[in-house]
Amino acid sequence: PLPTTPPSPLPSPLPTVLPSPLPSPLPTPVPSPNCGGDTYMYKIVMYDEEGDGWGDGKFVVSSMNSSQHGNVSYSGTLESGDKGITYLCLFDGMWSITIAEDDSTISFEFDDEFGGNFRGVAPVDDTFRTAEGELYGQPSPAPTVSRLPSPVPTPVPTTPLPSALPTAKP
Repeated sequence: PLPTTPPSPLPSPLPTVLPSPLPSPLPTPVPSPNCGGDTYMYKIVMYDEEGDGWGDGKFVVSSMNSSQHGNVSYSGTLESGDKGITYLCLFDGMWSITIAEDDSTISFEFDDEFGGNFRGVAPVDDTFRTAEGELYGQPSPAPTVSRLPSPVPTPVPTTPLPSALPTAKP
């Protein structure tokens, strides 16, 4: 008998003629990374605007918690093309990320398990913190140096005309 359009309450006595839905897609060519123990998975997406890889450029992610975990360091590069992905299993703590190559066509995105991320363009030398699969204290541009704050303003001018040069006193 032909299969029924809606499912029937009882199974049919014979197999149906129509095939079952298609199987799931083929597995990926590389196994999915799996972190164990007290580490969590993070992803670095590497980009190259010129599409020829990073050349001599590479990223280095190093633990700043050597007293607790020893010297742990990961490095990688984009061998060729305009995009590549590397997975890292990092424990909770402070980390540094460095890309020494001074090439503005090299950039990256660092992702955590929950959708948090930060990005950078070479050269990079900064720090970040990881905790239970999340990124904290993501790198930010270097702060700018400013002069000391000006004195508290007075309610009225202290001189009849502005001075030609800045003064130390209001």
